[in-house]
Amino acid sequence: MRVTNKHNLPGMFFRAAINDPYSKGNSDYSATGLASPPRATALMEIHGDDIEVDCSNKVASILGRGTHKAIELGARPGLDLIEERFFADFEVDGKTYKISAQIDCYETDTETLFDWKTTKAWAFSKKAGAGKKPEWAQQLNVGAEIMRRQYYPIHPAKLVICGLLKDWSDQKISHPGYPQLEIVAVEQAMWPREKTIKYIEDRVRLHVAAKQELPKCTEHWGGNRCGRWCEVSSKCDQYQESLKTGVI
Repeated sequence: MRVTNKHNLPGMFFRAAINDPYSKGNSDYSATGLASPPRATALMEIHGDDIEVDCSNKVASILGRGTHKAIELGARPGLDLIEERFFADFEVDGKTYKISAQIDCYETDTETLFDWKTTKAWAFSKKAGAGKKPEWAQQLNVGAEIMRRQYYPIHPAKLVICGLLKDWSDQKISHPGYPQLEIVAVEQAMWPREKTIKYIEDRVRLHVAAKQELPKCTEHWGGNRCGRWCEVSSKCDQYQESLKTGVI
């Protein structure tokens, strides 16, 4: 994927956009990758070298990376595991797949696994589920299962999403269901291990099948959001057809 600078933004910002250190490591899938739409993932593998994304669309990514760097300053040596990637093998239909998860923070003394999100206040409003997005719980539960499978197993007892609300306003705190603080910590449900393992196996099957035959994307955002936030929309005939018909 090529990152462009069509709006002639400052060089420092452009370099920050292209120097993203993220990697799923030596794994077949990451926890976040499993949650991604299989069609989009397969299209990225096919057309990755031909896809262009402008650096102006990387603001959210850069803000998120900055948040993680700042939070690392609060880590306690010897007690907190910070930005560490774990790997574990899962057998699916007779084949072994290596799945990875990079954790934001695990407190060994409280046995709490944290994930930090730089997001809008809406995500933690009552109308939007008060910070309990299904994909956030999925990500944390996959990470917890991978940690349990280490040579020296780690057993998280609590899963927490922490949101830094970039558009929070104290003028809206009187609105029903609006977050009362610009940082919110929400505990997520700890799934039974059987549910987590089944989720991982089912997602692996969907991604493997997508490499053989592209499925219809049922996890799209629709309309303009699909075009703006899905990096493979320019190569997705389902989305291109929707531009003509107005139906996706």
